[in-house]
Amino acid sequence: MINVMRKHHKVLMIVITALVCISFSRYWNRTDFAQMGNASVGNIYGRAVSQVELQRNMRLFDLARQLGMQELAGYLTLGAQRDEKEQYKSFAWNLMILRHEADRLGIEPSTAEIASEVKDLPAFNSEKGFDLERYNQIVDRVLAPRGFTQAQIEELAADQIALKRVRKILGTGVSIPESEMRHEFEQNFSKMEASVVRFNSEEMAKDLQIPDDQISKYYDAHKAELKSDEKRQVKFVQFRIDRRTKEADRQSPNRGPAKAGRQSQ
Repeated sequence: MINVMRKHHKVLMIVITALVCISFSRYWNRTDFAQMGNASVGNIYGRAVSQVELQRNMRLFDLARQLGMQELAGYLTLGAQRDEKEQYKSFAWNLMILRHEADRLGIEPSTAEIASEVKDLPAFNSEKGFDLERYNQIVDRVLAPRGFTQAQIEELAADQIALKRVRKILGTGVSIPESEMRHEFEQNFSKMEASVVRFNSEEMAKDLQIPDDQISKYYDAHKAELKSDEKRQVKFVQFRIDRRTKEADRQSPNRGPAKAGRQSQ
C-alpha cells in the first residue's frame, strides 16, 4: 500500500488540492448559482436577457442613488410604482433601452466628458469641490461589496450624459403649419364618396367615327402631355474565337500573319 502511494503521490496531491479548493470556494461563496444561471428573464430588441444581466443592472440602480445621480435614477424609474422592487426592475430594463437608443443615435460621450461628469457627482464633492478622499472611500466601501470597480462609476456617468442628450433631442419641437396638418388629416381620415360607371368599350367603338382632322387638332393641343421621357438602347456585341481555331493558329507556321489578317477583317 505504501509503495502504491509513493508511486502515485503526485496524482494524489493534485486530487487532494482540487478537493480542498472546491470545498473552500463552496464555503466562502454564498451566491446561489441555481437562481442566477443564464436563464432568460425576457427579450428586448430581439435578444434574450439573462438573470445575471438583469441583477447587475439592478445593483447599478443602488449605486446610482448612492452617487447622487438623481436625474438618471429618477427618469429610468419614472412611472414605476412606489414598490421598491418595481423600481429596481424598471431601472434595469430602462437602462437597456437608454443604451440601445443612445447607440442608435450615435451618442458616445468622450473620456473628458465622462471625467467631468464624475467630478460633478454629489457623492464626491464637499465644500471645496471634488474630494479625492470621498472618492476613495466610496470605491472601497460601496463598489467592492457589489463586485464593482471605478469602471462602473464611469459607466453610469456616460449613461447620465446620454440621457441628457436624448432628452434634448426629444425636447426639440418641430413646427408644422395647421393647414398642412388639416390637409393631411382630411386625406387620410375624411369620408369620401365615389361612383363607378361601367360600359362596354367594344360596343361604343363600333359606331364611333373620328375624322383625321379632329385627331390632328387634339394632338396639336396636347403635345406637351403626350411627350414621354427619352429612352436609350445599348447593344453589346461579343466576338468569341473557338478553341479549335486557336489551336489551328498555333500549329500553323504562318499563324502570326493569319491571325493579324483575321483581326483586320
